[in-house]
Amino acid sequence: MAENWAAVARVVTRRMEQLGVPQHLVVQRSGVSKATVFEIQNNRAQRRRNPRVLEAISVALRLHPTHLYAVLHGLPTPSDHAGGGAAPREARTSGVHDELTVMREKLAAALSSLERIERALAAPEQSGADLGNGG
Repeated sequence: MAENWAAVARVVTRRMEQLGVPQHLVVQRSGVSKATVFEIQNNRAQRRRNPRVLEAISVALRLHPTHLYAVLHGLPTPSDHAGGGAAPREARTSGVHDELTVMREKLAAALSSLERIERALAAPEQSGADLGNGG
């Protein structure tokens, strides 16, 4: 059976748009290189890939782990089966953990900036106090 990389590209792009997930988060969540995610998303370099690559991208996009493999091979996707389609709990929560990590990093950066601003504002007061004590 022929592989349909164009269909995989459409699913990846559509799912990224649905979730509002930029490419760098797909890379981060999946552990797949940026170049590989780009090639798959844009239907470039159609070649055999380790099935784990499609599985990792599927999970990063909160799809069933075999979803993109099924699309590639023209098979029914897990969501096509009655009662199926729900990604495993790990897949559903991995995105939440990734988002929390990003939020923690942003919060730490904001706190660091706030501390620098507070130190800068306090510095003239200390200088003024030092001058007042010396005279």
